[in-house]
Amino acid sequence: MNERPQSGAEPGPEPGAGPELGPLLPPPPPPPTYQFPYAAAQPPRKKNRAAKIGGIGCLGLVVLFAIAGIASIVSGGKNASSIAAPLASSGQTGDTTGAGGAGDSGGAAASAPVEPSATDAAAVPASSPSSAPAASKHVVLTVHGNGIKTTKTFSTGDDWSITYSFDCSSFGSQGNFQVYVYSDGSLSDAPVNELSEKGGDTTYEHDASGTHYLDINSECSWTVTVTDGDTGQ
Repeated sequence: MNERPQSGAEPGPEPGAGPELGPLLPPPPPPPTYQFPYAAAQPPRKKNRAAKIGGIGCLGLVVLFAIAGIASIVSGGKNASSIAAPLASSGQTGDTTGAGGAGDSGGAAASAPVEPSATDAAAVPASSPSSAPAASKHVVLTVHGNGIKTTKTFSTGDDWSITYSFDCSSFGSQGNFQVYVYSDGSLSDAPVNELSEKGGDTTYEHDASGTHYLDINSECSWTVTVTDGDTGQ
């Protein structure tokens, strides 16, 4: 029989038993986690499949519109050239037939003269009258003398001239030669006043139409001619 242990003594291991295990300890705490200053890279998001399909469709429409525009331009140029060629050839044919006189009615109509209508005639401005021809020059008075003399009356237009010559050599000295013009009974001009042995010249009257006469004052021999229409040009 086994002996009971005495009080106050720790019981020893039973014979044949293994080593005695101590009390169970709690599990150790998990290791601390550290927060790094950067976040982990996120995996790329997958694009929406519908958006991708829509973008491809829009691009395809743009390409189709571009191709259609180029095709319309090319076809339009071909049509214009094909239309212009028959027109040019028909115009040449019409001109040829019109010139030869053996063409169709169109060529005959083109070769026929077109009479101006009343409207066209009214639209054409009337030709302005040509400037009046210059008055022809003609002698209206020729007078010779010595000493003082009054001439007969004569009529002129606006422009006329007085041509004179005098000779005082018979006196052996200088002499006076003066001409006075009277128009419509009143003194209008004194164009000549010379003192010499002899001389001569032509003087002109302008804007002096009317009826005139001359007073000639000289002790010398002289000749005076009046020419109407003489402008000096």
